[in-house]
Amino acid sequence: MIGALFFTAVKINGQPDGTDQMALLSEGLLLFVVYFLMLLGMIGIIIPILPGVFLIWGGVAVYVWQTGFEVITAPHFVFISVMVLIAGTSDVWLPYLGAKKSGAAKRSYLLSMVGAIIGSFLLPVIGTIIGFVLGLFLGEYWKHQNANTAVQVSWGGLKGYGIATLIQFVVGVIIIALFTWQVISS
Repeated sequence: MIGALFFTAVKINGQPDGTDQMALLSEGLLLFVVYFLMLLGMIGIIIPILPGVFLIWGGVAVYVWQTGFEVITAPHFVFISVMVLIAGTSDVWLPYLGAKKSGAAKRSYLLSMVGAIIGSFLLPVIGTIIGFVLGLFLGEYWKHQNANTAVQVSWGGLKGYGIATLIQFVVGVIIIALFTWQVISS
């Protein structure tokens, strides 16, 4: 990301037409804020205490708000927004699909959501994941009275969460690359 900021600054500062220095400073500050939000977003994807891809989208939105659709075109912004909406919500529906594919009951998934909420208060970040898996396990154990079945369903939910995190990471990288490419090529 720092390299992208450097190359973007070189592109902007390399204009020989005597561009107003204040505009360059404003553009540099804007890019700093945008890339800082993107960095926080990538950290938020890995450590789920920040709204990862939504922060990355926020950085792009700030840039579009400040520059209009001159650099980031409206179709690109819509494409980025759709990717963020899908990836940003994937940590809700992919664990559900993973648990459901493994045979989870709706009640078990509801217990997993309660467990995730309680876990996030007791032990931020990791407690959310532990609470989710524990709630899913308890719900399935309660239903089947079989630890193996409960473990299989819990593992399915955990795999769904892992896939969601991977999707968010890949989408974050794609958005940052697309943004950087648009800014450099403008």
